[in-house]
Amino acid sequence: MWKPWSRELGFKRVILVGHSAGGAIGLMAAKRMPGTVVAVIGVDTLHNVEQKRSEESTKKLIANLEADFKGTAHGFTSGALHAKADPELKKWLSARIETQDPKPAIELMRGRTADAAEMLKEAKVPVRCINSSGRTTDVTANKKYGDFDAVLMDEVGHFPMLEKPTEFNKKLRDVLKEFAAKK
Repeated sequence: MWKPWSRELGFKRVILVGHSAGGAIGLMAAKRMPGTVVAVIGVDTLHNVEQKRSEESTKKLIANLEADFKGTAHGFTSGALHAKADPELKKWLSARIETQDPKPAIELMRGRTADAAEMLKEAKVPVRCINSSGRTTDVTANKKYGDFDAVLMDEVGHFPMLEKPTEFNKKLRDVLKEFAAKK
C-alpha cells in the first residue's frame, strides 16, 4: 500500500522541486497528497502541456536505451547543455549519466506519453517553472490547465542548476518567496 512519505516525516506543507521528468512526478504527488503538496516548482520541464509525445518516438527511444544505454545517454548529454557550458561539466554529467542503472531511466521513458495537461489540471496547486530560454515555454497554453507561470534563464540548456548555479539558486529563492507569503 502506498504511504505518503510526508506523513512519516511529519511534513504538513511541502513544495516539491523537480527537474525534467521530476516536474511531472511533482504533479502526480500533488494529486495524491492534496493539502500537503502546496506547490510544484519544475526545472526545465512542462514547456507546453498540450504537446503530446508520440508513442512511436517513445518506443524508439526505449529501444535505443535498451540496445545501447551508454551511447544513447551520451548522445543526450552532449546536446543537453548550452554551447557555452563548462566542458568539464559536460564530461562530468556524461560520465554520471552513463554509469547509472538503465532500468529506472527506461521505465521513466515509458511514461513519456502521459497527458501533462490533465496532470497539471489534477494537481490543483500552483506550478512554477525555471526553464531554459533556449526552448519555448508556452505559459499561455499551460495556464488553461492550472495556476502556471515560468521564469526563464538565458544561455543554459536542460540543466540550469548545474550550468549557472548562482543564478538558478537566486531564481529558485525568488519563486519560493511567493509561496512563503501564502502560509
